Amino acid sequence: MARITLATVKSFMKKNEDKLFVKAKSSFDGMVDCVMPIEGSSFKQAQPAYNPCKNNFGLQGVWFVFGGDSCTAYEDDQFVGFNVYNCCGEFNIAIKKAA
Repeated sequence: MARITLATVKSFMKKNEDKLFVKAKSSFDGMVDCVMPIEGSSFKQAQPAYNPCKNNFGLQGVWFVFGGDSCTAYEDDQFVGFNVYNCCGEFNIAIKKAA
């Protein structure tokens, strides 16, 4: 299997932009100055970011740091995509499996 890179995830997001789901698992919390888990998180249809920029590719719950992103394959009973972990948190970006 080929190594999963940021380019792999970016291509997946572009190819499936109208079918993406995001599950934010943790995020940076400035009140405690560290990454905190998000309790009860679940997959939600990808929504435009409030402040679109190159780091979030215009999506809520997504954040890339370009150099410290760990990208792995993700799959469960309903979704297939990628898990991304970095100093700002962790999220899954996926599409629904074909029925």
